[in-house]
Amino acid sequence: MLEKIIGNRGPVASLQAALEEGRLPHSILILGEKGCGTGFAARCLAADLLYPQGGRMAQALVEGQTSQAVTEKDGDGRVLTGQIREVITARGDGAGGEIRAGAIRALRAEMFNTALTGEGRAAIFYGAQNMTRAGANALLKILEEPPENVHFILTANSAAAVLPTIRSRCAQYTFSPVSEEECEEYLRRHCPSCSQPALLAAAFGGCIGRALRAGQEGPEGQCFEAARKMVRALAAGREYDLLVLLAGFEKDRPVAQQLLDTFICLCDGALTHGGLEGLSPEEAARAIPLAGGALKALGGYVNTKLVLQNLGAALAGSAG
Repeated sequence: MLEKIIGNRGPVASLQAALEEGRLPHSILILGEKGCGTGFAARCLAADLLYPQGGRMAQALVEGQTSQAVTEKDGDGRVLTGQIREVITARGDGAGGEIRAGAIRALRAEMFNTALTGEGRAAIFYGAQNMTRAGANALLKILEEPPENVHFILTANSAAAVLPTIRSRCAQYTFSPVSEEECEEYLRRHCPSCSQPALLAAAFGGCIGRALRAGQEGPEGQCFEAARKMVRALAAGREYDLLVLLAGFEKDRPVAQQLLDTFICLCDGALTHGGLEGLSPEEAARAIPLAGGALKALGGYVNTKLVLQNLGAALAGSAG
């Protein structure tokens, strides 16, 4: 399944060689920015490890039909059984997207059960940078004395974001966004609903995952369209339209953060391509730090409405 990964020939070849030679480390850290396919790579690796002959189960694993370790409110963990029981995943939950100790303990209890296949089992931790300290300590105990025939695959957006005690016990493989041309071609072939594949590839710098989600119906697609409206209003000097659009996000901070993040991506694209959606590189250069400051502010204890109002006024003042 690793051959399904677009680009990143170096890390893919290294993983394939390790699999073929039977020297795949028991703990692996796959690094890469949001949307460049680290989660997909983790599932492909697990599929090739557990189902080397491929088949229905391997494909289901790649599609994400796995069991999941979840944390209950009381701190105890449990496992939700999916189609693929040989693989258990742990994701962040709650507003902060944290991977808590309860989920790690639930995963550990399940992993120490008898393996269900001759190839063993695998645990995938998505977004290891979001692991709480208690969760990291619980995982560390497992990595120090891992159960036999079990592999641990962690993903994170950067090595620096993962605790050194965890990082030092993992073999690291870094994935990068593909070229914009490869991203655009992938969207044209696999996402018929993506009406602007070239724009999506440019806005997200070749990050297929982000481009794919933004090009489809759903929350990220809606955010992308709203961000495009922001860019066009800024380029045209329509201050009122800009303020009205931002006002629509005052009551939903997480969505407002996603909007600003997407807006910054579009502005970055305007810088790289000498203009995008009518926004000049000069206008984009002035808008990026303003939006970045507002996005950072929304990560703290601030009034969302006030932050967005101030951003709208600042962007309007920077236009032209």
